[in-house]
Amino acid sequence: MRDTAIALFAKAPRPGYVKTRLTACISAADAAEFHRLCTLEAWLKLRRIAAADSFLYCDVRGADFGRRAAAARPRLQRGADLGEKLRRCLDELLAEGYRKALIVGSDSPTVPTANIAALIAELDRADVVLGPCEDGGFYLIGARKTDARMFDGVAWSSGETRAQTVRALRAAGFSVAQAGEWYDVDEPADLDRLRSDPALPPVLRRWFASRPPRLQ
Repeated sequence: MRDTAIALFAKAPRPGYVKTRLTACISAADAAEFHRLCTLEAWLKLRRIAAADSFLYCDVRGADFGRRAAAARPRLQRGADLGEKLRRCLDELLAEGYRKALIVGSDSPTVPTANIAALIAELDRADVVLGPCEDGGFYLIGARKTDARMFDGVAWSSGETRAQTVRALRAAGFSVAQAGEWYDVDEPADLDRLRSDPALPPVLRRWFASRPPRLQ
């Protein structure tokens, strides 16, 4: 057992259920497949971080992310909202004996492994770490301890999510560090940005190859 656990949070890849904002430019089925590929790439990336044990947490039982993710043995996210799901996941991993627990989202397929490694190291100095997204959210949260108040008053999926999270964490008495800003892929414009990202994984490059030059 390693010192650190990383959980990948992902929704089941079901058409009309995930990446719904992308359906302004692609079909619901294509959006679900895009999400599945992003989740798979994120899972394989986390598996390459030798210093950490990785876990896949899904919002439903029995979700199929494909053969390459078969070894993930998904766990179930539990909670009434995202804040409770995050806290209960961190609680679970810390209770299993890990000193550091981190959660990574599946919406940032090109986030560098170095960003994640740096935030793992930062947990030696801070109670909680956040990997900030340009849209005001975060692609990663890590903690050495939790508190029932750590997400009080946070409005999820808003431009104020990260700022509100920091305020709630500090009100709960936690020290907070942020590093390694990156971007999520939520909107049609984000797809075009991802297409030109030099770090685009081959599986997503093949997915883009069958689509128009611009998707906006």
